[in-house]
This record gives sequence, structure tokens and C-alpha cells, in this order.
Amino acid sequence: MDEHKEKALIGWVMGLTDMDPSQSLSTIDYGACFINILQYMDSTATLEEFPTTKERVHATQKFLEDFYNTSFANGQLANFSILSETVAQHGFEEQVAKVLLLLLCAGIQDKNSEILSAAMHVDAALHWDIRQLIESVVRPDELTTSLPTDFAKVLLEHSVFGSSSVPSV
Repeated sequence: MDEHKEKALIGWVMGLTDMDPSQSLSTIDYGACFINILQYMDSTATLEEFPTTKERVHATQKFLEDFYNTSFANGQLANFSILSETVAQHGFEEQVAKVLLLLLCAGIQDKNSEILSAAMHVDAALHWDIRQLIESVVRPDELTTSLPTDFAKVLLEHSVFGSSSVPSV
């Protein structure tokens, strides 16, 4: 995964959750992060309602399947079964990143001001990466919230701009 995309994603999530800045995608309580972000779009989703990571992952999967009108059962777009396992497997961080990206972009498409604001408050050096992350999922010319099958490739693409430079507009 591209280092700048990961930093951008973590910065965005930190603006919405109590995630510690020293954490990474491999060390966060991803189930709690999923539900905390989900609460911005569905206030009935609570950590108490979904006490285990497996239940949190399942609730997130259900929400995303409904939102994007697609099934994740085959694990090709995002592999929720890896996230439901008790022991992290190869590709674990990439799956956490995919789900976080889908949740955050669902918030953008839902016109959620808190999620948009959190994206804008990420370090300015990462704004280009945030834009690329959003554009990989959100297609303004689409009338539906359908999910592009290649959305996750942005996570692997090297950032065009280094961490110390910001593109001019």
C-alpha cells in the first residue's frame, strides 16, 4: 500500500474517531473504527449493539452492500471474511483500508458534513491523496452509488506528490 495513501486514510479516520496517531492499519481496533464512522450515517449503529469485532464487521458489510447495491460475498471487491478472523492474515491491512475507504466515501456520497470536514482537516500535504481516494469511489457523473470494480487500485498507486509538496491549483 502506498505510504501517502495510508497516511491520508489514517488522518481522515483520526478526524472521526479516537484513533491514536501512533497507530497504523495493522494495529487499530478496526471493528470499532468501522462502527464509529458508520454512526455518522446511521445513528442507530453503536458499539454496544455490536459488541464483537465479528459483529461489527458483519454490520459494516451489510451497510456497504446496501449502500453500494453490491455483494461482497465473493471477497473480490473487499474481503470481509479476512476481517472476521481472529488471526490477521496476509492482505489484512489492505482489506481494512478498502473498507475504511468505502465507508468514508459513502459518507461523502451521503453528503455528510462531518466526514467531509474530517477529510479537509487532514494535513494539507496529503490533500491530493485524499482527492485521489475519494475519486476512486465517487464518480460525480454517475447517478447511482454503484461501486467501480477498480476502486482499490488507488491504494497501491504511488503518490504523484511527495509529502512535502502540495499541487498548485
